[in-house]
Amino acid sequence: MTDTTRRALFTALPIGAVGAATIGTQQRPVARTDSASAHLAPVPQQFGAVGDGRADDSDALAAWLAVGAAGTTLRLPSGQYRTTRTLAIRIGGKGRGLAIVGDGAANTMLLMDGSVDRPALRIVGNMPEFDHLRLSGIRIERPDRGMNGLGNGAGLLIENVRQFELDDLRTFRNGYGVHLIGCLVGRIDNLLSYYDRQGIRLEQGKYQSTPNVIAIDNCSILASLRIGVEIVAGTSVSMRGTTIESTGVETPDQRSVGLFVGQSGLAGGVAIDASALYFEDNHGSDIVVDHPDRLLTYGFTRCVFNRFAKSALAPAIVFGSQNGPGAARAFLDLSGSAFLGHGGDYRAVPTRPAVRFDFPRGYAGVRLFDESALYQFDEERPEAEPFRIR
Repeated sequence: MTDTTRRALFTALPIGAVGAATIGTQQRPVARTDSASAHLAPVPQQFGAVGDGRADDSDALAAWLAVGAAGTTLRLPSGQYRTTRTLAIRIGGKGRGLAIVGDGAANTMLLMDGSVDRPALRIVGNMPEFDHLRLSGIRIERPDRGMNGLGNGAGLLIENVRQFELDDLRTFRNGYGVHLIGCLVGRIDNLLSYYDRQGIRLEQGKYQSTPNVIAIDNCSILASLRIGVEIVAGTSVSMRGTTIESTGVETPDQRSVGLFVGQSGLAGGVAIDASALYFEDNHGSDIVVDHPDRLLTYGFTRCVFNRFAKSALAPAIVFGSQNGPGAARAFLDLSGSAFLGHGGDYRAVPTRPAVRFDFPRGYAGVRLFDESALYQFDEERPEAEPFRIR
């Protein structure tokens, strides 16, 4: 489906009320730089980098990156920079800011040609001290080692940064495209994740007592092998205008999930307020909300769930506690969302609920907001259930 068609679908949908778990106005990180300062910033070529995609630039890149530890702007010019080990930096000192700016994700590439189980780029902040990070205009890629060659290594691993901004990034063939741990406030904008085992993973830090507040806007998470976006443990997330498509198709695996929302018992669960998301051709469910919090609203308004025949066996949304008793009286807001389906093999499936409420016995206290939602799974099978509690 073309971008023009997607925009037309969003425009045609009725505007639903935003869920009660609204994240509110996001604080924008301040690690910015103007074009003049970026032009004068240190570049890897000053330390001997070649940037042709064949030479091992590991030492030069490490020396260049070390300059940023004190807080500065680093520039990664157009080129293909090959490293055979993880590039790591710790932002040191209170109030430090680090900006790493490429010449655009189409022009600047970091090629991780080392262990598949280690991150390509690791940035560690100085929480709880104030620090901030901006990363822009870079593609992080690994060589093609086949479908079974993807390990656990992230393309970008960021830990314990207080404020961050990621924009115009591409990740390709990583274990995780972007993996954030214990990052307090920030925004991921215009990320393209393709053929990563998992596109984005957000989680709370081990010693963190306050929830993360993160926005994911205008991203495309395509052909993830296992999970498109995973949000766990004490994280409040706002999502807008993001596409999650073809998750698990290459495997294929009915257990794959486009968007997984859950918790792991740290400092609370997950609050999510999502609008104008587009799901298409995901092999398993588009969304799984596991262990929803008591009295919390999970908002997925004005979203499009485009289900193909190959994903007919899985509900578009699974909402409940799959691994034991969960909180009762959780809320799901689908105002203005559309559930679309294609014909063909769909008619061979006896029931395929749009939403399955999956609570153990005695925990089915769930409330659904469903203003003007559209259901077009199969007009020839009106007996198909849009919702079901199991």
